Amino acid sequence: MEEANRTAEIIHEDRKPEIEAAIVRVLKAKRKVEHNALIAEVAVALRNRFKVDVGETKRRIERLIELEYVARDDEDRKFYRYLC
Repeated sequence: MEEANRTAEIIHEDRKPEIEAAIVRVLKAKRKVEHNALIAEVAVALRNRFKVDVGETKRRIERLIELEYVARDDEDRKFYRYLC
């Protein structure tokens, strides 16, 4: 049982960069995307690999904001902009 928990945690950690990469790809292509549309497009982009947890996607967006790859739009906070 302990090994299964360790394996699940490793898988969870491995998925974080994949989710971040999908977010960046969507934003790079569109430049400006509304929050719900971004969540949906990331889920579609990764659906063949694994089922994306919405909460984890939100955490990955916040991390990309901290790293200054993504920013909330100044005019409408529901939108994200790609910075790089």
